[in-house]
Amino acid sequence: MSIYEALIAQLQTVPGLPRQQLTNQPLIQPKANEQWVRPTLLRAESTTGAIGRDGYLIEQGTLQIDLFTPKGSGDASALLADIRAAFNERGSSLSVDGRQLRITKAWIGNAIEDGAWFKTSVYVRWERNER
Repeated sequence: MSIYEALIAQLQTVPGLPRQQLTNQPLIQPKANEQWVRPTLLRAESTTGAIGRDGYLIEQGTLQIDLFTPKGSGDASALLADIRAAFNERGSSLSVDGRQLRITKAWIGNAIEDGAWFKTSVYVRWERNER
């Protein structure tokens, strides 16, 4: 299981999660009055965790989960909070190929207008040791 697959599996535990536009999948056609999400894995440069014979790198990145809400359709704050809560920041971890993927921070960004939609992002920062 890849990092992306593990994070998406965790995202899919959110109750009432709307349709998802996943990476490298056919485009969904959003309905006029229906929310949808677009998760995107953003990798960052690895950092040194330790040097020497037992040295390792720390692989890190962010999962950006964009929630698109039609203008005038109501408040999305409860769903955004549920998405954020699914990742239980600070101490939460997922197993990926026998290694621990640590969730170090999760937060909700600001809403911006995007055509007929409001887009609000939930950011999930993660890291894991890489040998």
